[in-house]
Amino acid sequence: MKTFLLILGVIFFGLGVRGIIVGFVHGSGGSFLLYKNLPDNMEMYANILFIIISFFILGVSKNKKKV
Repeated sequence: MKTFLLILGVIFFGLGVRGIIVGFVHGSGGSFLLYKNLPDNMEMYANILFIIISFFILGVSKNKKKV
């Protein structure tokens, strides 16, 4: 379970960082398939949300105590 959470966190972090980089290079439109239909300002928030979710998942996976 811990490795699954770690992989999931890295995937979310990668999506967020990729979206921000592509948004800066090409303008925010179409930085990732999930939110092609969102307005430009909402897309930046979605990328930041991906990064926040990844930190949360990584934090949960590190702080889980063995039972």
